[in-house]
Amino acid sequence: SPTVCLTDCVCRTHRHEIGEGCSYPIKDMCIVLSPWAEFYIATGRGRNATHEEAKHTLKKAEKAGLIHATVNTQKGVFGVCNCCSCCCLILRGITQLKVPTAIAKSNFVVELSVDDCTGCGICVERCHLGALEMDDSAVILQKERCIGCGLCVTTCPTGALALQQRSEKITPPANVNDLMVVIKKGREA
Repeated sequence: SPTVCLTDCVCRTHRHEIGEGCSYPIKDMCIVLSPWAEFYIATGRGRNATHEEAKHTLKKAEKAGLIHATVNTQKGVFGVCNCCSCCCLILRGITQLKVPTAIAKSNFVVELSVDDCTGCGICVERCHLGALEMDDSAVILQKERCIGCGLCVTTCPTGALALQQRSEKITPPANVNDLMVVIKKGREA
């Protein structure tokens, strides 16, 4: 089985170093997979971990309200980061661009059942991208801001939120090089 490495979140670490960090967890929050895991372990950037420890990290991140993020390619996935929008380089770029789906595209988007929503606001607090907002006592969904991470769905007490497949299926680029070409083309458009 592939080597698994846990490492501290580099984005939150760096933001703390310049006095701009947040309160989300840092220690062992990023999961690195083979072949990068061996490099991280050998160079002291992370520690060897079991698959169970990696699963625990994913659960801890979800509970904390962090977005699981990885390179969106068909091949060459080398890890899973657990990101916040205040420190993560990619998510900060997305929120600052005001076009969340320009970079972080997925085949899912959240659907809101207004009849089942009680307006508790938990989903609004957990949404890093501002796709869910409160208007008086009702939640309003802005689908164009949703990246399909599912953080809102996992804590909705009434089941008013669900991830659904987007009508237009997105095929991820084959590898990291192709992903960089797609991102560059998106910037030129």
